[in-house]
Amino acid sequence: MSIEVVARNAKIHSSLQDYARAQADKLSADFPKIENVHVVLDFEGRVYRAQVVAQPRGAQVVGVGEHEENVQTAIDEAIEKVTRQMRKQRDKQVEARY
Repeated sequence: MSIEVVARNAKIHSSLQDYARAQADKLSADFPKIENVHVVLDFEGRVYRAQVVAQPRGAQVVGVGEHEENVQTAIDEAIEKVTRQMRKQRDKQVEARY
């Protein structure tokens, strides 16, 4: 699985890149069908925005998190939204089989 971390409107520290990669790795542990994860960190004034795009085979799942004080919280929110959407899709597929 490939993980790409990109920043818009600012440069990001390597520790923040490592944090985003670690959170994205947790996604791949729960959902092994994910092929790519793109994390886009955007800084607009005092608002931090994190967008996580997970690409399992044949689909694309997007989660966006915003926070005014902490970019790590924005990353966590976006990862949680993607996790919730992936679980929902997986549960629908399991229900369709039975």
